[in-house]
Amino acid sequence: MSIGDIFADAQRSYVGHKSLAKRLKRLEGSADFDDQVKECIFRLLEVAKSEAAGNRVVKFLTIYMQDADASSPATSSVLLALLPLLCAKDKTVRYRSTQLVSQILGVLSAIDDDLYGVIRHELIKRLHDKVPAIRLEAVLALGRLVENEMDDEQEEKEDDSDSDYEAGLLEKLLDVLQNDSNADVRRTLLLNLPITPTTLPYLLERARDRDTPTRRALYSRLLPKLGDFRHLSLSMREKLLRWGLRDRDEKVRQATARLFSERWIEDCANTKNVDDETHISQTDDVEEDEEEEEEEEEEEDREAPPDQTEAQDEKKEGQQPRLQPVKEPETKAPPKASIPALLELLERIDIMNSGAETGVGLDAMREFWASRPDYVDAVEFEDPFWESLTIESAFMARSFIECCQQDSANQAKLEEKMPEVTRIGFYLQRYLNTLLDTIRAINNGTGTDEDQADQEFIVEQLLHIAHYLDYTDEIGRRKMFSLLRDAISVAELPEETTRLAVESLRLVCNADAAGEREFTSVVLEAIAEVHDTIIPSDPDVPENEEDSFVSARSDVSSEAASDATPTKANGASRTKNGKKLSSEEEEARALKEIVVNLKCLHIAQCMLQNVTGNLQSNVHLESMLNNLVIPAVRSYEIPVRERGVLCLGLCCMLEPKLADENTPLFVHCLARGDEGLQVMCVKVLCDIILSRRPEQLDLAPLVKAFKAESNEVQSTATGSLAKLMLCGFYAGNEEAFDDACEVAVGHSAKGSELLGKVRAAVQVEAREMEAEAEGGGGLREKEKEKASTGSRRASAE
Repeated sequence: MSIGDIFADAQRSYVGHKSLAKRLKRLEGSADFDDQVKECIFRLLEVAKSEAAGNRVVKFLTIYMQDADASSPATSSVLLALLPLLCAKDKTVRYRSTQLVSQILGVLSAIDDDLYGVIRHELIKRLHDKVPAIRLEAVLALGRLVENEMDDEQEEKEDDSDSDYEAGLLEKLLDVLQNDSNADVRRTLLLNLPITPTTLPYLLERARDRDTPTRRALYSRLLPKLGDFRHLSLSMREKLLRWGLRDRDEKVRQATARLFSERWIEDCANTKNVDDETHISQTDDVEEDEEEEEEEEEEEDREAPPDQTEAQDEKKEGQQPRLQPVKEPETKAPPKASIPALLELLERIDIMNSGAETGVGLDAMREFWASRPDYVDAVEFEDPFWESLTIESAFMARSFIECCQQDSANQAKLEEKMPEVTRIGFYLQRYLNTLLDTIRAINNGTGTDEDQADQEFIVEQLLHIAHYLDYTDEIGRRKMFSLLRDAISVAELPEETTRLAVESLRLVCNADAAGEREFTSVVLEAIAEVHDTIIPSDPDVPENEEDSFVSARSDVSSEAASDATPTKANGASRTKNGKKLSSEEEEARALKEIVVNLKCLHIAQCMLQNVTGNLQSNVHLESMLNNLVIPAVRSYEIPVRERGVLCLGLCCMLEPKLADENTPLFVHCLARGDEGLQVMCVKVLCDIILSRRPEQLDLAPLVKAFKAESNEVQSTATGSLAKLMLCGFYAGNEEAFDDACEVAVGHSAKGSELLGKVRAAVQVEAREMEAEAEGGGGLREKEKEKASTGSRRASAE
């Protein structure tokens, strides 16, 4: 059988390549062997990439040279003949030449140094080829070369030239990984670059790649092969979870969820020593993969009928025979559920930060509980668990309860595991007291901020749990009512804890109007206690002034919202005995007054965010408005004024008449206030429009905000305008919104580009709805006509 016949048989099917390769090896050493082989290869170079016959010949050559090295005459002769063609003008020739060189390098066990340098140099040139398929073959070959160079560098660390040699090639490949325009090239590098501490950060960057399959390959193929995830930095773990679980592609989210709930928890459950030297698993041996794949293909082809064999060949036409996919991790039976391992996993992702309001911890645990029923069954909430809560165990309990409440299948298990409301109330009281003791110890100089942060986080998780408790138990409800009411009235309680306590108190009270009046009265009593605790009443202050929760003694001019320096009230500089205060004492008293104002306003803000009734029908809300909110709006202290404006805006949500009366005030603050106050007023004006849906839409204040000097004010205004358009205000007000968008673009307001995209999307949606309405109307008419015709036929029959 001649060499030409061997190549002719090889291009017909993948079956029998090994036997053909053995026949070709027997012909080595014959006259003109190298020339005939090169002649067959040169004919291959003009075969298009899409031709299956060309791919079969490439596969055959790979098998033939698998046991050779570059020192053999045939291999070196072929490589030397292909090198000049890597720069050919014809893109097909360049592609086939680069493909062959890449495949030959993949199976060689050794290569001559001089030939190696020439090949390396020519392949680096192909990194910038205008054809993506050629760049793909080049990066695949260079990925193998850089791995070999890095191995040599480890063996010969004393040789500086080898280190420089490797660094230059690696830098070029990493640059391609970051900047190449073709997703296939980036994905090939992602899966074929050696995984080292140097390359790992660049590989993990692909979690933000704009190509969905590339992101999917990272989470489903690369990350499961990295070994113990605890070798990653803490910030990288959190980023990988956040990017993956919030990816726009569902398969990426699923792959991330499997990574967290199967691989990472398994790493924590296994008894491995994390302090050992970092070890990152490499890809499986390429040669073994190719042999196994070849044997499987031959076995399938022998068993399949001829027509099925041809179908398989056609199916393989679009495949690249040189690409060896990274093996998926073997599916193993998950280890036995281990709660200590779960707690360690939460610690490893820094749950104190990732478990915050906008963190990814709750998303991760939601996926975990949904995919690991064995851990759902293993969780136990006995007394020892609650008596020794940690950051991780408190968050685990909170996430477990929230997820079970949302899953009807696990609600019965939750009822069995959860203690009664009264016991939860006692535990909450215990940890609240611990938190307050820690805060007071810090004020006395004996505590640390870290201790406060830990205790604060635990209390917050217990308050989140309180949102899901069943308060039909009257004894437990009374216990929680008393506890939450006392907690709100504690001045030292942190703001986030206070907010959660107010929300829990609203759930404890009844949902009807009577329950809302009870809720507001209790909160106002707590505000009064906070005021009296921090700043005791002053006998020298007139009675009508002492009734107000905040100081509004100085006359307020028409420029109430300006930043003028306040004038000290006559009574503010004297003690109860009428003695004058020193400058330090006056400063301390003024600081305390600001603190109490902010605390009271924050409690009022939390209350207003949890009520829905009319303001005038609730005497407690009206009293709070007159005695607390309005004096705060008139305050000269910027933080107090900003929070007062926010509370006034929330009051306007409850009373349309109040909104009409105070809209000019918000516009005035937007024009004359500082940056923080302007941002607040833009948000309030937008919320007023959203809640009231006025017939005459006035966008003039938002348009003025586009001209503000602050980027934050501009960004808030553009975001508010976009929100109004997305909420259905664009229809009927097209001209007003178009003019506002033009002003934003003309002044280059921050966010104007996004504003233009939102307007375009709303316009497209409006046109689609109109077309659908017209089409749907026509369809309905046809259906009516068809039904009428059917009715007439039935009557005739």
